[in-house]
Amino acid sequence: MRYAIMSDIHGNYEALQAVIDDVDAVCVEDGVKCDAMWCLGDVVGYGPDPSACVRTIRDMCELSVAGNHDFGASGEVDLNEFSDMARDSLIWTSQQLLPHEIDFLKSRPDRTTMPMPEDITLVHGSPVVPLWEYLLTPEAAALSFISFPTRFCLVGHTHLPTIYLQASAKFNQPRVPVLTAHSRHVMEYGSDEGYDEPTTAQMQVLNNMPPCYAVTNMPHAWWLPDEAERAIINPGSVGQPRDGDSRAAYVIYDTERGFLFRRVGYWIEKTMEKMRDEGFASALIERLGQGY
Repeated sequence: MRYAIMSDIHGNYEALQAVIDDVDAVCVEDGVKCDAMWCLGDVVGYGPDPSACVRTIRDMCELSVAGNHDFGASGEVDLNEFSDMARDSLIWTSQQLLPHEIDFLKSRPDRTTMPMPEDITLVHGSPVVPLWEYLLTPEAAALSFISFPTRFCLVGHTHLPTIYLQASAKFNQPRVPVLTAHSRHVMEYGSDEGYDEPTTAQMQVLNNMPPCYAVTNMPHAWWLPDEAERAIINPGSVGQPRDGDSRAAYVIYDTERGFLFRRVGYWIEKTMEKMRDEGFASALIERLGQGY
């Protein structure tokens, strides 16, 4: 089985269409069809084509989970929880969306799990705080490893292609997430946003788990961790990359071959022109071109 997994499209239709075209091209080259597409949230926000992106994800993705911008644009979370630039963008975005598009965003679950043979959990931020946590450190990822039951967990939110590994068997009894999808405050261990100390029980579990570490060199070909390892994987962002590479990022997951991280150029000038025409902040437009 083969799946294309994308995250953080952020209303960038040119980038989204380029990714879809690339999925087709890779599958034609390999002679293997793509069985489904999955989305890790933040379909809207920042970009000039929220409706087109929502419709495309709704029609083409078999599975999709909620992102914080999706819930912000659809009124499910308070816009005061966002930065000024993000809030202004979400106010504009919400005015562009049709009622059925808003309903689609509101109806997204905070996570979903696919059993064997996929053996994968999908969530936007982390299994601990589904919408809001940025998994930027191995310490933060360590607590997430005891919070999902599958071998793999796919996350977005940071806009950075990332792999965290842990030599471990499945954690068959993941603890209940500390917060609901609507909650903003970050409580988990190791977060750079400030956190409450983990409980004694949580620390006992963490201390008995193998260390978690980040893969420093992202693979450029099909990649699969050792059989004894679990992985938290971030494919990067389709529409708002933040790693200094402005090309759209996504990943293909093949249950036999593993993961293939892809970067795709797109007509970025057209997206930036649309943003200028709609009066978007210059900093937001420039950031898109710089990949930050």
